[in-house]
Parts: sequence; C-alpha cells; structure tokens
Amino acid sequence: MVSLGLHLLTIVLGVIFVFLGHVKLTPQFFPEYHSQIRNEFGKLNKEFPFFHITGWRPYAKSYRLGVGIAEMSSGTLLLLGGGFFLTTYVQRGVTCDNNKLPNCVSEIKL
Repeated sequence: MVSLGLHLLTIVLGVIFVFLGHVKLTPQFFPEYHSQIRNEFGKLNKEFPFFHITGWRPYAKSYRLGVGIAEMSSGTLLLLGGGFFLTTYVQRGVTCDNNKLPNCVSEIKL
C-alpha cells in the first residue's frame, strides 16, 4: 500500500507542475511572472542544449510553449493518478522473469 506521504507529495508536485506550466503558457493570473519567464526563455534559447548536435535552435516562443505544455501534461497526469499506474507497470515489467513476462503483465491490477 502506498503511504499517505507519497500521495500528498504526488498531489503537491502535480499542482506545482500545473501552476508553472500555466504561468509559461498564459499571463492570465500572474502577468509579471509570465513576462519575466518570456524574457528568460529569450535568453535561454541562445543556449539550447541540442544546438551542438543538431545545429538548430527553436524559436523562444515555441520552446516556452513546448515546455509549458509538457509541464501541464505531466502535472495533470500526476493529479489524475496516472503516475501510479505507470510506476506499477514499470516495476512489474522490471521484476518479472523474461520467460514469464506475459503472466506478469496480466497480473497488473489498478
């Protein structure tokens, strides 16, 4: 059984991810933070991590929107409990014997 602390941590992290993703996407509630993040992504765009490999840099707005959407999606998944299903699935897949893998996958319970 999962402890209460882990559930609470998951909810808090989900809320933080949704909040930060929302701030990156729209200035609806916190316009001063949104404008500050827009400026920071303009600076961060010059140091895009994959530029040395690909030779390509995304536009700062696209980069910010992509990160914001990823944060909102991850936070929503945490709040809806999808993280527990994925954790259970990965743990069962890692701990199962290769010869008994179909049996292990069928034993997963939500």
